[in-house]
Amino acid sequence: MTEKEKCQNGYLYNANYDKELLKDRNRAYSLCQRYNNSSIEDLDIKAIKELLNTNNNFYITPPFHCDYGYNTTIGNNFYSNYNLTILDGAKVTIGNNVFIAPNCVISTALHPLDEVEPHTR
Repeated sequence: MTEKEKCQNGYLYNANYDKELLKDRNRAYSLCQRYNNSSIEDLDIKAIKELLNTNNNFYITPPFHCDYGYNTTIGNNFYSNYNLTILDGAKVTIGNNVFIAPNCVISTALHPLDEVEPHTR
């Protein structure tokens, strides 16, 4: 099983050296950077549509950051204030009519709590 498959199935995985996951994170970073560097009067909405599973009815106040993007779905009438970070190593689904406050982090990431566990796989 690849590290990406482990990630998608909820298993402990190592995202640090897997070429496919690194490529995916670099893509997400580039799209976030493109969006965050666009003018507030003319936000690069295409970058977010390439990144997240969404429709046309949303507003994300830059800056915005995420790990992969493809694991995140946002519903209708979505609004987030400044500095939203979504660590989406697993699925994140945000429903309709959601407002998110400034400096919010949604994290699916969890590091091992047992010092032996990472070495037994």
